[in-house]
Amino acid sequence: MSIAPRGEPSHPRRRATHVAEYLAGYTSLPPVRILHTSARVSQRSAAGQDAPELLGTTIAQKYLVREVVGSGGMGTVYRAEQVALGRSVAIKVLHPHLSDEVSVARFYDEARLSSRLNHPNTVSIFDFGVTADSRPYIVMEYLGGRDLASVLATEGVPSLERACRIALGVLAALVQAHDLGILHRDLKPENLLLVRFRDRAEIVKVVDFGLALAKGGAEERARRTQPGVVLGTPAYMSPEQLAGDDLDERSDLYALGVVMFELLTGRLPFVAESPLELARMHLQVLPRDPGAVAPDRHIPPALGRVVLRALAKAPAQRYASALEMAAAIARAHETLVTRDSWRKVGRGVESDASALLTPATLTEALARLDLQQRQLLHAAAVLGVESSLHAVGAVAGGADPATLADLVEAGLVEEVTAHQVRLDASVRRLIEATIPLQARRELHDRALAWHAHHDSTLAIRVDHACRGSEPITALLLLEQLGDSGADGSDLALASRSYERGLALARAELGRTGDEVFDCAIAAFSRKLATSLWRQRRVVEAEGVLGEALAVPGLSATDRSLLGRVLADVRGAATRAAGTVRPWTLVVEDDDEIAGALRDALDAEGHGPVYLARHGKAAFELLARSRPPALILLDLMMPEMDGWDFLRLAREDGELGAVPIVIVSVAKEIPPGVPFVRKPVRLPELLAAVEGAKAVDAGS
Repeated sequence: MSIAPRGEPSHPRRRATHVAEYLAGYTSLPPVRILHTSARVSQRSAAGQDAPELLGTTIAQKYLVREVVGSGGMGTVYRAEQVALGRSVAIKVLHPHLSDEVSVARFYDEARLSSRLNHPNTVSIFDFGVTADSRPYIVMEYLGGRDLASVLATEGVPSLERACRIALGVLAALVQAHDLGILHRDLKPENLLLVRFRDRAEIVKVVDFGLALAKGGAEERARRTQPGVVLGTPAYMSPEQLAGDDLDERSDLYALGVVMFELLTGRLPFVAESPLELARMHLQVLPRDPGAVAPDRHIPPALGRVVLRALAKAPAQRYASALEMAAAIARAHETLVTRDSWRKVGRGVESDASALLTPATLTEALARLDLQQRQLLHAAAVLGVESSLHAVGAVAGGADPATLADLVEAGLVEEVTAHQVRLDASVRRLIEATIPLQARRELHDRALAWHAHHDSTLAIRVDHACRGSEPITALLLLEQLGDSGADGSDLALASRSYERGLALARAELGRTGDEVFDCAIAAFSRKLATSLWRQRRVVEAEGVLGEALAVPGLSATDRSLLGRVLADVRGAATRAAGTVRPWTLVVEDDDEIAGALRDALDAEGHGPVYLARHGKAAFELLARSRPPALILLDLMMPEMDGWDFLRLAREDGELGAVPIVIVSVAKEIPPGVPFVRKPVRLPELLAAVEGAKAVDAGS
């Protein structure tokens, strides 16, 4: 087999096949042909065998899968719509056959490490979890653009200025990744995405951290990698990576040196006739000066020296950091436009952007920010619609918040005064949704620390704790807030706080299996049931206790305490059995929306109002009660959706006569059923309720 440089007609892609073809004694995963862990994937691979089964489905009740983008070695990538925000996202779902522990762990490593990165030159990871059939997925920003490999194949080598800008963008991403202790380990043109804005400005995104590893993770790498296995793409691997030695930041700089050599000369630094020879050259042969390889390109000698230093065999002879290498490139090419001026906010963006910001234009606007502005804007979004400049600077890590004033014209910030910054509520929501998951949690942790230091209200601290990375802290604060409501006779506040704590404890038990969350479930269930009982919502209280007693890991003491409360609740239910007061059932999985609907209906005399999170829970509640006077029903729910609930209710003799109002964001609505679209406006809701009852009375 010949190893050809890019651009030669014979076997142009063979240098990216199995490492076993290159090295005696080594094997590797084939490089993923996804373009990339972001939104664009090679269409030739877009027919993954598992792809059609997810089309048209909703993942995690949030992401409606629209189309297959492509498929790679680890998973299939889909374009989906995040319904609540109306934006497109990319979802990477692990292939069904890769369900072994090592593959799943590596997939979650990508999600966990990548979601810590919050930089204009990396792809943002918004969410990750498992699908209904237990397959891991990662949700990322959806990007238009082409990978550098495709650009080189179709356009040839770029100008020197463009090549340096690409390298500086990659290095900017590596500075943050390396500061966080993350090594990429697979830098190559296929993993560099070039995205163009409407004014033709270009930004590079480093993608696909599927082989990323935290520094110092030798023990973890040994556990997840078979002996004698080297991961990566051989043409871009450093000598120490080929040898299977421990890696540090300088291994990524070597790979970027190979990419820069290719950008400057149109060729790889090493071309061999055999796999073993290619490996030997990376390990032993010095690369030629790029200026001598491509004399017609007039490569500045200083720029050639940057590449050669990055390609030094010994890590100690390379640049010590990405920041040092970036400074060397900037010095070597004095005509290069500085990165800050290239990202000037507002350039190419309409002056009335504040009225036109959408998820798509917001992504472009954020990409033009320098890193400090991005950090400040994210901190402001996490803190809320209005916050002090002091708090923004502290949460952003000490950056000067005065620079936020530069973002007013671009529509990202509504107002900056001497002491305050204000964001438009809808823009703030969009900005917070663009923050990578783990980075967002860390910002909420800092916000919680700031508010705790300044004795802010318990409700504010609870909100940040629940969005942060410390669930135990969140549970303790939620219990305090609930207890304050119960002691002060604000039972609605108590119930909401206990409900939130119960949901968090269940989620953490499922995620970690830690028995401390069994105890939390029992405690929050007792307190929530007691609060509901005091509000005469005995059916809901009984349901909460029944679900808690079904948790297998509860201690005998917790079961006994729950049983006592359940006996009291059932006694109250028996005493109330003879009452004929009409009641309303709200079937809604969003706790905030369900609580708002309950409060509104209670205030208008349609109570008492009982809640069920999905159709199955609703039928369990109905089996213990007489039919309600009214049902409010969402269509998009887990376990049993609104469509199935509606069908079964219509087949039931008693329930078939109960008026039902649909409250949903769904575009397709059952015919002949009163409907209110979310977000709900109270006059529309009340009109639909009265209309449904009038139709029922007339029939």
